[in-house]
Parts: sequence; C-alpha cells; structure tokens
Amino acid sequence: MSSTLLPLHASGATQSCGVPASKLEKTPSPEPDVGHKNETIKASRQASSTTKIEDYPLGRPRYGALIASHESFQVYRQFSYLRTRLLLDKQDRLAQLEDKLRDIDQNEQHPLFLSSSRLDRNEARKAVLAEIDVALSDYDTFIERTARTIQPLAAPQERNIANLRNWIEGNPCLARHYTEYITQSRHHDDLLALCKSPDSALARVELWIKDFLKTYLAAPYKACPNSLVQCWLPKKMCSSISSDAHILIYHGRVLGQIARTAIALLLLVFLLVPVVICHSFGAGRETASLVVIIVSTVLFMCMMSWLVRAKTVDLAIVGSAYATVLTVFITGTG
Repeated sequence: MSSTLLPLHASGATQSCGVPASKLEKTPSPEPDVGHKNETIKASRQASSTTKIEDYPLGRPRYGALIASHESFQVYRQFSYLRTRLLLDKQDRLAQLEDKLRDIDQNEQHPLFLSSSRLDRNEARKAVLAEIDVALSDYDTFIERTARTIQPLAAPQERNIANLRNWIEGNPCLARHYTEYITQSRHHDDLLALCKSPDSALARVELWIKDFLKTYLAAPYKACPNSLVQCWLPKKMCSSISSDAHILIYHGRVLGQIARTAIALLLLVFLLVPVVICHSFGAGRETASLVVIIVSTVLFMCMMSWLVRAKTVDLAIVGSAYATVLTVFITGTG
C-alpha cells in the first residue's frame, strides 16, 4: 500500500521571481502550532496502530497477523506423542545405564572399591556414573519443561478452532500441511490454548454476549448501511483490525465490562429475590421461607458449579456462605 508524505515546513534556501534567497527580506518564522502538531502526531499514531490484517501479504504474514490479533486465536499443537516418545527413550537410556552399573558392582573384583568413592579405581564405573549424571540431568530437565509448558495450559474451545478453520477456508493462501493442525480433526486432541481467561465465569458470560452480538447485531451491521448499529458497533464493540466484513473481533475491555455487569446483576437477583419473596409471605410462614432458602441455595450452587471451575470444597464453602447470608437477611426482614 503506497502512501505520500507531505512536508509540514519547507527547508533550505528558496528563490522567488529570480531574486536570490539572500536578498529576500527576512521575516520571523511563525510560532509552531502546538495543537496542530499534537493532532498530527495523534493521527499518525492512530494510523500506525490500526494496521489491518489485509495490509499484510497473503500467506504466512497475513495468517500470522490474524493469530496475533486476538488471544483466542493463540492455538498450537503440544506434540504430546513426540514428547512421550522422547521421554520414554530417555527413561530407557537411564534404565540401561542402571543395569550396567548394577552389573559392574556385582562383578567387582576388589570389594574395597565399593566401600568408598575415594578408594574406587574402577574406571568403567566412573564412566557409567558420569553418563548417568548427564542422562539424569537431561531427563529431569525435560520432565520439568514439559510439566511447566503443558500443565498450566488448557485445551482450546471448539469455537476458536472453528473460527480459524473458517478463515483458512475463506482465505486459501496457505499450504495444506501448514494449517492441517486446524483443518484436520485428528490433531484437535493435541491442541492447547496459549492464552486463557483467569475467570471462567467471566469467559462464559463473554461467550454468551458474543453469541448475542453475532446473532442480533452482526447481521444488521453487515446488511444495513449507514444504520445506527453500523455507526455504533465498530466504535464501541468491534475492533478495526480487519476490513473483512466476515471478521468481527470484539474489544475485550468492553465485553469484560458488560460481562461483569451481567454477573453482578445475577448475583443481586440471587440475593434479593428470595428476600423479597419471603418478605411477601409475612410473619408465621417459617416453613415457606425455609423452602425458599433451600431452593435458592440449590439453584445458586448449580449456577456456580456451571459457571466457575472450582473445587468441591470451594463450592461447599460458597454454598454455606450464601445460605448463611440469605438466612440472616430473611430473619432480619422478618
């Protein structure tokens, strides 16, 4: 994409109507327009920061720009089979060295060599121990690296894989072997997501919001030109990273704010609605209030177990705290 740069100020000696520049009347240079300069810098920064995916060349550059545009696209293979093969080979190598060391110890002709490492003069045993040291260090390093790389990362969501597959099918600019980790289902069990949401409940609510926007806002945004949705959606919800009408990448900050608001409203409903219901019963309806507390606690526990990936002990603590707070509220209002 070509561009033309215009200088803000002329520089160097100039001539006007054949008169040398030295004969021209010297006039004081105008004061720089600070506001205009700031606006120019701001506009240039915005232009440089909104490089679109389609500005990159076809092939790997554009695909790399797409992957880097959003954290949900950070999906890669973990090569669990290759890691297992290497780990088994390293383990077998150590087992061989262990057997070799055992044979040397059992066939030792000088028992004094086995009493102390300082007195050991068996060069074969020293060589085997040195090999064991190197092999065991490599084995431990590989195990730690694999555990540190694989364990904290989770499997990608199927919708993220489908998004990448749809883009690859709509943009046939890559070799098949380069993208088969996405297009071939046999590799899907070997994929991992490099980025994950720290709050699973927040991530689930954001997915619901994305589905809502995709269903009810994306269609009118593409179909109705100059509509209110078209003017509001790109500025507030959608990223301008791509000029393709089939690519909608939502801002994580805006989605996070909406998701947190929705979760806060849901928690308020679970806290206040049972209190209002029990308060409407009036005095002398302890049994009905107890039923409301039990039902509300069960529903709250189901919601938390579905939204949040928490341990059983954590769910029990949350459920107990909710039931206690609800009982105090209802007792206080009664």
